[in-house]
Amino acid sequence: MGISRIIILVAIALITSAAYMPASAKEIIAGNGSEANFSSVQEAINNSSPGDVILVLPGIYNESVDVKVEGLSILSESGNPDDTVVTVFIVNANNVTISGFGIQKYVITSINQEVKYCVVKNNRFLGVGADTGPTGIVGQHCFNCVFSDNVLFDSVIGLQAGGDITNVTIENNTIQGGYIGLGSSSENRIINNMISNNISDTDDSYGITLFEGHSNYIANNQISGSKYGILISRLSGANEIINNTLTSNYVGLLVADAASGNNITSNIITNNSIGIWEEYTWNNLVTDNNVSLNKEYGVYLNQVSYEAPYTGTTLFYNNIFNNTVNLLNDTINYYTADAVNNGAGMTPVAWNTTKKSGTSILGGSYLGGNFWAKPDGTGFSQVCIDSNGDGICDLSHNITENDSDYLPLTAPPAQRVDGQLILTEIRLTKNESDQYIPAINGNRIVWTDTRNDNEDENYDIYIYDLSALREKQITTNELWQSSPSIYDNRIVWVDNRSGNWDIYMYDLSTSRETQITTNKSNQFNPVIYGDRIVWTDERNGVGNTDIYMYDLLTSRETQITTSVLRDLGIAIYEDRILWAVSREYQDAGNTDIYVYNLSESIETQIATNKSVYGLAIYGDRIVWADDRNGNADIYMYNLSTSKETQITTNGSEQIYPDIYGDRIVWEDWRNMNDGGRRNVNSDIYMYDISTSREIQITTNESIQQAPAIYGDRIIWMDWRNGHHDIYMSIISLKEESKLKSPVADFSANMTSGNAPLKVLFMDNSTGSPTSWFWDFGDGINSKHVMNATHTFTKPGVYDITLTITNTAGSDTMKKTGYITVQST
Repeated sequence: MGISRIIILVAIALITSAAYMPASAKEIIAGNGSEANFSSVQEAINNSSPGDVILVLPGIYNESVDVKVEGLSILSESGNPDDTVVTVFIVNANNVTISGFGIQKYVITSINQEVKYCVVKNNRFLGVGADTGPTGIVGQHCFNCVFSDNVLFDSVIGLQAGGDITNVTIENNTIQGGYIGLGSSSENRIINNMISNNISDTDDSYGITLFEGHSNYIANNQISGSKYGILISRLSGANEIINNTLTSNYVGLLVADAASGNNITSNIITNNSIGIWEEYTWNNLVTDNNVSLNKEYGVYLNQVSYEAPYTGTTLFYNNIFNNTVNLLNDTINYYTADAVNNGAGMTPVAWNTTKKSGTSILGGSYLGGNFWAKPDGTGFSQVCIDSNGDGICDLSHNITENDSDYLPLTAPPAQRVDGQLILTEIRLTKNESDQYIPAINGNRIVWTDTRNDNEDENYDIYIYDLSALREKQITTNELWQSSPSIYDNRIVWVDNRSGNWDIYMYDLSTSRETQITTNKSNQFNPVIYGDRIVWTDERNGVGNTDIYMYDLLTSRETQITTSVLRDLGIAIYEDRILWAVSREYQDAGNTDIYVYNLSESIETQIATNKSVYGLAIYGDRIVWADDRNGNADIYMYNLSTSKETQITTNGSEQIYPDIYGDRIVWEDWRNMNDGGRRNVNSDIYMYDISTSREIQITTNESIQQAPAIYGDRIIWMDWRNGHHDIYMSIISLKEESKLKSPVADFSANMTSGNAPLKVLFMDNSTGSPTSWFWDFGDGINSKHVMNATHTFTKPGVYDITLTITNTAGSDTMKKTGYITVQST
């Protein structure tokens, strides 16, 4: 179902809900307190009218509550499922909300009539009586309902076959020892749920299952420990299975029993026994998935569309397959004699689309087939040759005797090892125009781009999102935009659409563009940090450049300096604004560096009579390029210690530094090869303050300029392809240096309640632990699982201890008095 359709349905639900809210609606209190109107929940409902709110006081209500009044909101007064427990809710009316309860058995929607616009949220299902039938949220004939933010133990959300389940939203639920199952369903949304079970591969359990389901949207769920993480079965079609994480199941995803036309996209399917299993199915699209480290097979095919009339090719392309055995096609073992109109009687499965432009799952510039890897590094795509650099292997890949990928993707970019560091270089822009002066913040990189240039009059701002592996054009008007800076969701730049240079901003979260400056002078070199934008401004006269700031929170502009003269650099970090200015307008060698503390309103001069080529600040450290020694060197000044340090000492030129943490990067000319002319072979270098070690980042014999750094990523503009591209180097530790002792941490879904109290403990440790030892403080000492469920049967206060281990060491966290169990 399309997004617009979903929005329309939600709007209808809200309108319908309003119809059940008459002016005479009242609040009714149920329970044993003196303020209660009725002692039982059922009595309160029986004496209610449509639109009433029923507040249930804390207590245990051994009731099978039958809700037959439309438009009721039935809420626990405390909002805490631990202290307000009801046995069963039976919903036989529309527009009912049930929230904040501990529910021993189930909430059931009517099996005899349609139930619409019901909401079941923020409840805890205890799984009592699971051996006598399903517990949780069950029923048939459910329309436009929402089941969200519930915690279910040994319980399910099961809207079963035999009814019609339409436009139901199931989101943000945590399920331990259960599943989500829909039968005869269409246009439902199952999103952002966490489902975990503890089963063997012989148990018949699921994470999410569809039976005769059509046009459902299953996205962003995390499922582990089931026999089938997601099962799409029995004539289910046109479903979208997107961005799910399926790990540690027997089968990550099973598509079977005449399920066809499903879209399986951008899922992480890893550490299962079998990643994807397709059986007796056809015409599905499987793309952009990461299917890795599955123990038996990445993909298992069996009896897939082996004879007419079951036609339609299942297409696998732009996936990562990284398994010891990536494919077992078992169809040929059964049906080698049966013709399928393909000349060989084989399974109609295709392993590549036609070659076309587009960003591949590896960041390449073409789409074609899949990336075929093996954990030991010997996979086809890891060793193939790509002589023309198009991101496609030169040769096709014969996966099995009867399955071939004619356009397999190449392996990731080659890596270079420097000591204990691995440098992975990636080309981010691949069009034939120029990209200039990149900036980086987090996973986002921005730059000035000439691809839409019309006679040197149309430069635009572009962004690349490293998380989404996606490029986006930010500006579209046909004039100059340049010098972008980025912080979080905001991009700023200079723009001449008004006939002079103004500062503009674009907010990625709202897709909204804002003009920051409106005076008729020129503004240059904007930088942004947090809610503050600073720039250099000529409104007080050319040759009299000043620093200005705009606060996005207060919508207030502030002049920081007066009569600065020539600007040679500007930067901002937290409350500090940094700039370099020349005393004489044409004299770059007679420059001062200043810092202004916004919190204290204090301006401090930190360097005098320097030559500045680039200026940057991070924390207490300021870096710049200075030619006091007859060539440009990189210097650093520490504001806390008032100490200046010379970083580079060789006799060539080092300019335009940037700094992040303990790392300084710059443009370096020491490897020039033309007899002394500049800019023939400039490289990017880095200095690590913590180790006092210098590292060469780029090594090819072309021009690399204008570096910027954020975390482990260094970006720059690069001339190696005959025009300026944006490149990136990712710094990582060698594998033997990467693993450190783990750090223990954990949390629980609840910390107090009545006995017996069932608690889910979740491991939040860092450092990749491989084993877990839980001590629950009640004589039960260990659970060797990452996330553990434990039932406290006796009242008391319990200390909880978690010890974790990996090959580098172990760590223990003890939370004293963490769990409080009260008498029933």
